[in-house]
Amino acid sequence: MHAVHWLRTRQEEREFAYWLSLVAYEHRDHSLANRIYLLYLIIFFGIWIFVTLTFFASGGAVFLRLLNPIDPIRAAIFLEVLLMGVWSVFTFWQSLRRSPVVFSEQDAMLICQMPVNRRHVTIRWFLMPWLKSAVLFWLVAITLGFSVAEITLPGVMDASRILEYAAYGIRACIAITPIHLALFSLQWVMGIVRLQKNLERNGLAWLVIPATIVVFSFLLVSTLDLNIPFLVPWNAIAKVFLIPLQAGFG
Repeated sequence: MHAVHWLRTRQEEREFAYWLSLVAYEHRDHSLANRIYLLYLIIFFGIWIFVTLTFFASGGAVFLRLLNPIDPIRAAIFLEVLLMGVWSVFTFWQSLRRSPVVFSEQDAMLICQMPVNRRHVTIRWFLMPWLKSAVLFWLVAITLGFSVAEITLPGVMDASRILEYAAYGIRACIAITPIHLALFSLQWVMGIVRLQKNLERNGLAWLVIPATIVVFSFLLVSTLDLNIPFLVPWNAIAKVFLIPLQAGFG
């Protein structure tokens, strides 16, 4: 398993090195000047991302007011649930057509020759794809959090209130992370269950996809708080699942 971990770590390092090379950072250079440059990159892009998301949050605040002028928090939750629903249907369908655990030809030949635990290999290959997928949700959650802050924070926004403003985005990001992790893990589980040894369960998609659409439809209806009699019991159940998002945006 140490060899598998070493192999995957090298792959991740090469991927990070590619992106860092775009900003002229050499990860093999351990000099003090290069470390200071890395600190400068982190600060620069941190400020740049914050300013960019703040700019988008201004338009997001207008859109939230149009969507729900009375309760912008409910509108933000609706958009987040809608994004998760569309993403879940697409990724579940994708994982049920192709295994989410993908190896290159060289990696497959190397790993298949090792007596390693398949569960450990799967978990080790899980981290990087999850981080890539989570970035979109983090950016959207932070932007919506900033949008809610622009609507709900009283008074004039100035430099003294940056931390208060940023807390809305950070809280939304923290709330969405475990939800996305659970959905992404479920995507991998379904992809692995479909392919086990010589058994291929192609019919699983006809069960999972409709069920996903139904579940997220109930969640979306719950965020709208519509008083439909036959949906009242389901709304109560759906609101339990929406508590983390309510805490993140509320």
